[in-house]
Amino acid sequence: MTTIPVIDFQLHAVGKEGCVELDNLGSEMCQALEGIGFCYLKNHGISEEIINEAFRSSKDFFSQPVNEKEKFARSHNYNFGWVGLEVEKLNPERPVGDYKEAWNITLEDHSLEWPSEKVPNFKPSMQKLYEMCTDLSKRIFDVISVGLKLDVMNCEDQYVPATPIPGTIVVNIGDLMQRWTADKLKATKHRVLNPSNEQQRRQNRQSMAFFVHPDDKLMIECLDKSNKYEPISSIDYLNSRFKATY
Repeated sequence: MTTIPVIDFQLHAVGKEGCVELDNLGSEMCQALEGIGFCYLKNHGISEEIINEAFRSSKDFFSQPVNEKEKFARSHNYNFGWVGLEVEKLNPERPVGDYKEAWNITLEDHSLEWPSEKVPNFKPSMQKLYEMCTDLSKRIFDVISVGLKLDVMNCEDQYVPATPIPGTIVVNIGDLMQRWTADKLKATKHRVLNPSNEQQRRQNRQSMAFFVHPDDKLMIECLDKSNKYEPISSIDYLNSRFKATY
């Protein structure tokens, strides 16, 4: 594949009720995730209003001075809170950390502190989007489970632009899912580049990522029983990734 497919998710969108035939949708989605590891979803059911409000409140938070954001810095005990510039290192080939800031949210964040005084809408807008993404992710797994086959299809070693398409959500497979499916679904290497245009380089860019991970105690074993990868608990795998990142 040289382009990222756009998949119409209307049949199983957030808010849809009842059982529907998902065979065609499952095949279409798995074909994309086997061939390139990415797809766009349109008609996914999360309103633009909810997404835009989350982006607005996010911008309000990150526009604050560093000394204000530092009050809510991520601790080593929870994957929650503000992450400063060059704290995360997601590319082991680079000698320095990532030039970005982040705000991490987890399921156990209910007792942790949000910047409610300075950015009152940050918590409710993020939690609303989190709930919607949780619902959507479960529906995505419904579709993948229907379409999953056991023949392996290799990816080409080239980068394909993932240009934002209004109204869509980009879905890609992570390393653990590739391991779980014995390399059937692809965790395609991806990157974020600085713009070549000087004016664009001076502008802030925003993105929101929703990571889906199994329950901590679940043992991840190859679904095709091939034992291509050794079994590992979900939490042990996650902790190994945190160790490499921080």
